[in-house]
Amino acid sequence: MYILNSIRNNFKTKSYGFYVALAPFVVTIVYSIMYLLLKDKTLFNVSTVIWGFAGCGAFLVLTMFSETSKYAPIVLVAANLFGLVGIAEAENFIDYITTVFFGGFSLEVLFSIDPNYLVPLVGSVLSLIISCVAMYLPQNKKQPKEDK
Repeated sequence: MYILNSIRNNFKTKSYGFYVALAPFVVTIVYSIMYLLLKDKTLFNVSTVIWGFAGCGAFLVLTMFSETSKYAPIVLVAANLFGLVGIAEAENFIDYITTVFFGGFSLEVLFSIDPNYLVPLVGSVLSLIISCVAMYLPQNKKQPKEDK
């Protein structure tokens, strides 16, 4: 019962940094699921999905306790960085990107990329950036010190 009460009280004292960190948590779940559901597996690397779900699971566990909640965004940063590396490390990814941008870079070319590849890539970068910001924000409100 002590642990459940501790978790319940911890979620009552969350600061704005926790809510900022929830955004990359949700984005990581979405891009991991989208990447897992790719029809064409030639640009697929399973480590991206593993890192995404492992990072989200670790985030949930670390946010349950006030002592460890400050480390939760750091885990998301690491998981999203490794997931982004996994996307870039996919077998034919470099060939695909060089073929798409062979004629130069423009918004028309950027939006011509298959959304099945573009959404996980943009989601991973976006989630990495927001979790880096959340890493520096307070996760819990300051508790007033009791006089003894």
